[in-house]
Amino acid sequence: NYQLHAEWRWPAGPGNSGIFLHLNPPDTVWPLCFEAQLLAGNAGELRLNGGSQIAELAGSNLKSIPRRQPSSEKPCGEWNSCDIVCRSNTITIHVNGVLQNEVAGISVNSGAIGLQAEGAPVEFRHIILNQLPDTF
Repeated sequence: NYQLHAEWRWPAGPGNSGIFLHLNPPDTVWPLCFEAQLLAGNAGELRLNGGSQIAELAGSNLKSIPRRQPSSEKPCGEWNSCDIVCRSNTITIHVNGVLQNEVAGISVNSGAIGLQAEGAPVEFRHIILNQLPDTF
């Protein structure tokens, strides 16, 4: 049970990045985890990597849960914020204060956190991880 705050920006133009949640071995290109997508223009989507599942969608071929709202990202070069809460079997993702995703019934609820980059420079700052109490 934790809350993660991270800020990111694209210093040289739009790119693709993400925050891996509940990252588990083995070390592969798409490891078992969930990904809070930071792809420019699509931040807030939740990707299901390496066979991770959400109970209500179990057995489907769905690889991602689209964001709920239109893009809440700032223009390239400006700092964005992502606030993620992982509690028990749920994940919520806010991008710049806007709720973009919320899912329950996740198949993987522990593991490492990873910062990912694909093909373009991305900068992170103000990464804050706080443990949450087990009860509300």
